[in-house]
Amino acid sequence: MSNATNLLELECSACGKKYDPNTEQHLCSCGKPLFAKYDLKRAAATLTLENLRSRVKSLWRYAEVLPSDPPVSLGEGMTPLVHAKKLGAKFGLSNLLVKDEGLNPTGSFKARGMTAAITRAKRLGATALATPTAGNAGGALAAYAAAAGLPARTQGRGTDGVLFGGPSSYRLTRRLPGSPFTAHRAQLIATIRDHMAQVGSVREFEDRIEWYAGPADNKAAVTIEPSESETVIRVDLRQQGPKVGLFLLAGSVTLVAAVAGTIAAPAIGMAIGAGTLVSTFAGARVWWQRIVARRERRVDALMEALTNEIQHDSSASPGE
Repeated sequence: MSNATNLLELECSACGKKYDPNTEQHLCSCGKPLFAKYDLKRAAATLTLENLRSRVKSLWRYAEVLPSDPPVSLGEGMTPLVHAKKLGAKFGLSNLLVKDEGLNPTGSFKARGMTAAITRAKRLGATALATPTAGNAGGALAAYAAAAGLPARTQGRGTDGVLFGGPSSYRLTRRLPGSPFTAHRAQLIATIRDHMAQVGSVREFEDRIEWYAGPADNKAAVTIEPSESETVIRVDLRQQGPKVGLFLLAGSVTLVAAVAGTIAAPAIGMAIGAGTLVSTFAGARVWWQRIVARRERRVDALMEALTNEIQHDSSASPGE
């Protein structure tokens, strides 16, 4: 059941650039994900229904189109197909089946991709794992990284629900080789304040710098922490969306519009009121998302500036 020769190459999903599948890779040079390309004709010779019947009851039964390395598996796959009778009847379908991926080990379909990714990463000698995530991918990474005995980090980024008061969080972590920073603490603090456009509060310890500003629900925090072999930069930006004030604004504008329209006719008033409410909330959402995006760009720029300063500090000679 070995598929050692079925994996041909890695190919960029956007520009088509090819990569060696036997070397640890990440994104393409253009910034897009890489697809694993298999010899499907060769795989089809043994990937048959007859052979599948006698194989392990997990995703790894499809070995011909998966990494050939010892799998890091938690028993993913083989989730049930549920007969959705009521939903099917609504669309005139008598045999509509829904795949229940919530029964995977980490509660979502992300377990499928993560078992393959962690298996290959471990085989290629990766020493740490990371992923951007809105939730499910991070949970899957944590579980499979733990099974593989590898450290893992997640980076959350999202703005869902901020219009109605939900928080938006943006976290970045970067590890840099070397342990400088002791000679230029004041410059690093000045860089943080310049990029975040806030003075904030600073706590200096022998082994790290902490900078933070704002209340808990609208905070910005930066930590620079060196060790013997590396310096870790962490930036955490949390932003709380508009709440009561936005509702009052939308309600007031809607009421005025509805009253004005009702003078002409009740139907017109209702239509104007509903239309104004929708447009007010839509406009406010765009406004808030622009604010969030601008602050996130500021964090990106800060991370690059701190990286450049620390790398310069690390490479500078004692006399500089």
